[in-house]
Amino acid sequence: MTTPNALICPADEEQGVPILPYNTDPNLPVSYNYDCDPEYYQQWLKKERNVYADANPIVRCPHHANPDSDSTLLSNLYLNLSFSNTIYLSEADWRKHPIKMYGSLEAAIVGYEKAIQRVPENPDFFCLYSELIRLYVKVERNEDAENLIDRFKSVMKPDENIMRFRDYWTLVEMLKIIGKHQEALQLLQHLENTEQENYFI
Repeated sequence: MTTPNALICPADEEQGVPILPYNTDPNLPVSYNYDCDPEYYQQWLKKERNVYADANPIVRCPHHANPDSDSTLLSNLYLNLSFSNTIYLSEADWRKHPIKMYGSLEAAIVGYEKAIQRVPENPDFFCLYSELIRLYVKVERNEDAENLIDRFKSVMKPDENIMRFRDYWTLVEMLKIIGKHQEALQLLQHLENTEQENYFI
C-alpha cells in the first residue's frame, strides 16, 4: 500500500495507534479492527454469519463519538462494515443493536426471528431471545413476547453444571422487559433460597 494514511479514519485522534497492543499492525498505522482472524472465524465467526445472515461486522472502527453518553469509558461508538456490505453504528456489543444491523425495526424482528429458528437450542445464542423480546415490546406484540418466553422456558438448560445459572438470568431479563417484575423477583428469591451455598446468587 503506497499511501501510509490509507487505513486511518478521519475520526481517529490517535492516528492509528491502537488501545490494545495485539491490534497493532506491524507495517502501517490502522484505525480499524478486523474481526476475521482465521482461527476465530472457524471457531465462532462462521457460526455468527449463519445466525445473523451476514449482518455481523467484519471490520469495525471504534473512534466515533457517542453524543448520548456521559461516560468517558463508553464515549465512542463503533462504525461497522458487515459481511453483507452494510454500514451501521453501534456500541461495543453490536448484537444489542438489531435495528441498526438490519436497517429497520421490521427487518430486525424478521432477522432475529430467523436467527432463533436457526439455533433455537444453542446456549451460545440465547441472547437472541431477550433482544427479540425488546423488539416485540417496541411494536406492542405482547402475545408474541409471551409466546417467546414460553418457548425459551422449553429450551433453557438450567441444570447444566457449566454456566447453569446463565439461563435463569436470561429468563429474568426477559420477564423484566415485558414488565413481569414480580415473577422475576419470585424466580430470584427461589434461587436465593435453593442455592444458599452458591456465591453467584
